[in-house]
Amino acid sequence: MLAFASRPRLLLGALLVACTTSGELPAIGPDAATPAESPTPEPPPTPLGAATPSAASPPTLDAATPSAATPPTTPALAAVAPQRLHPATSTAELFGITGDDAGLVLAVGVHGTILRSDDHGQSWREVASPSASHLAAAWRSPQGSLFATGSDGTILRSRDRGLTWHARTSGTPHWLRHLAGNPHEILAAGDHGTILRSRDDGDTWTSVAMPTLAEPSRKPSRDRLPPGARPPPPGPDDIVRSMYRPDEDVRGLAAPRPGELWIALRQLVWQRPDDAGAWRVLARTAPPRDSFANLWVGDTHWVVSGRNRGSERPSYFVGTGTAGTAPILSGWSQIDSRLISPPIVTGAPTGAPPILYLAGDGYAVHWSEDGGLRWADSEQSAVMQSPYPLAKRAMWVAPDGIVHAAGTAGAVMRSTDHARTWTVQNGGAREPLFGGALARDGSIYTAVAFAVLRGRADHWQLLSPTSTLPVGGHTEAPTSRGLVRCCTDVWVAPDGTILAAGNGLVWRSRDDGRSWKKTHDSDPRWDCCWSLWGDDRGVHGIDRDVILSSIDHGKTWTRSSIAHLLTRDDGNRLDISGSDDHLLVVGGPGLILHSSDRGRTWARRTSPTREPLHAGFVATTATGLIALAAGEHGTLLRSTDAIHWQQIALPTTMRLLGIHGDEARGELYLAGESGLLRSRDDGLTWALDPTVREPLRSVFGDDRGQVLVAGERGLVLRLP
Repeated sequence: MLAFASRPRLLLGALLVACTTSGELPAIGPDAATPAESPTPEPPPTPLGAATPSAASPPTLDAATPSAATPPTTPALAAVAPQRLHPATSTAELFGITGDDAGLVLAVGVHGTILRSDDHGQSWREVASPSASHLAAAWRSPQGSLFATGSDGTILRSRDRGLTWHARTSGTPHWLRHLAGNPHEILAAGDHGTILRSRDDGDTWTSVAMPTLAEPSRKPSRDRLPPGARPPPPGPDDIVRSMYRPDEDVRGLAAPRPGELWIALRQLVWQRPDDAGAWRVLARTAPPRDSFANLWVGDTHWVVSGRNRGSERPSYFVGTGTAGTAPILSGWSQIDSRLISPPIVTGAPTGAPPILYLAGDGYAVHWSEDGGLRWADSEQSAVMQSPYPLAKRAMWVAPDGIVHAAGTAGAVMRSTDHARTWTVQNGGAREPLFGGALARDGSIYTAVAFAVLRGRADHWQLLSPTSTLPVGGHTEAPTSRGLVRCCTDVWVAPDGTILAAGNGLVWRSRDDGRSWKKTHDSDPRWDCCWSLWGDDRGVHGIDRDVILSSIDHGKTWTRSSIAHLLTRDDGNRLDISGSDDHLLVVGGPGLILHSSDRGRTWARRTSPTREPLHAGFVATTATGLIALAAGEHGTLLRSTDAIHWQQIALPTTMRLLGIHGDEARGELYLAGESGLLRSRDDGLTWALDPTVREPLRSVFGDDRGQVLVAGERGLVLRLP
């Protein structure tokens, strides 16, 4: 058991994660505005919304792969679930969304996730699902029944506005990725040419045949052609035949009127006017158009979206046309976009022409107010609660014109200004959390892009000076994010002073996060990744090849160079940690620097590994010093003097990003990309925690029994 020597308790027990390349933030436009050196009063921190813990835990990641040499481990840990503090309703991927005109909004996603709101998306809760299958589509019939479909031929129905759900028999094992219908029938379609129809409100389902093509006409063989003659060019039917397979996946579905059916396949859009009518092709791909992605059909117009070939620019296209008894294709639009996946498309329920919307995985959202002739766009991430692109997997336009979208990390997004700006409706930020600190008053601090996230009494706030970011159309909007861009770290002094660091900058707040002052600004090598460590005696940070130290809670800093100890191969992703007079810096590949005199002198230690190291830890115990360094591929190094190091075998090969030791618990913790490990014998043997199988970036606490982990998608857990 970890037995710490008697010493002043540290405000922060640790932690601070060295950022990896995968932790870099994508650019979202110009750097945030830099406030003046002198602090100016700022508006109150922006609330992130009440975070209601999910009734069902989100899906866990695959278990970590054991290493070839599996060491003896400590006894199995009791499966007591940690307390989820943040984010809110769900972090499951969402792929379908629908609603009604009375305030109901419904979103569905992986592992049977069903989220429900009955107040126009203002508040959300997860409802029980009868299936663990992935749900890919949601739809509300004009009679009020709700349907969700997904993998394994799953069909769910609710007749009480989404409160309870029941499975229906589909008769197919294939994915059902699309739902559509009208007052007389419901259609579901998906993989391998599967199309199902129900005309009894989903009680029974029958198969609908895909289009069929006539046999090709016999053509004269080449050896029968007259000398010098060319074979006849392929006719329209031959072109369609080369682009069509009756068992291919359906990519779009619509059924605007009884008997009428539309489907989008990879290269063709088909329409049938009624049950007895013949299928006909309304659109097909042709260079540079590569493939269709999504289809929407309204009362007067229809639109199909898709991707252009390979390196073609613009990357995306939209085809639009008129609907009705004789639908036609009007034309094509090429769209230059920051989307990074096939775009989804939807339209307003009324209007001639309707307002059209185009979105997907990426930063941009596009809209057209003239039926697809011209398109405008905005940066959806700029004024949301995350600068990361919260992908929109599905969109639905309510009868009042408000646009809702469901997407990554369980986010349900809402726009009241026709897609110009968006807000996340179902609880706080869903971005990666870097580093962490627990203050003496119990407040939880963790670093996010451009801000510090604080949790206090179950209320979460972004702490930062305000700035403006572009939102499209040559306009900007205010946002509560004005600190460093990426790989930030946070430290809180005993008197409540908050330090946030990253990109060669240190920001300081003395008034509970209401105003901030920049107290360190290094050279413009902004790609460096900051790390902070401190105790009652002072705080230390590392900025590429410089150690900074402060004994006045970050107001002033002294610099000492460690460049002479580094090589070009060591990179600039370094982590600093400490205990009493010992300071430890680790990095990659296998970099270990140690100081036994509080940073006055440094020495490079011989490392037994060339794996990049992302986190270090030092503790003074009753039996001496314990030092740990962790990194790629489950690499863990251990030392009892911070000079001589040996590699410790672990029951995992996951990337390790954070280390913490808690005196009151007598435990050590390793946080990694797919879970948590614990040790109760000074780090000699480790056991995977079966209750935490989610991507983590840091572990921290107060050294008095409170231990928290933070990671991807805004995850914060308190360990039991």
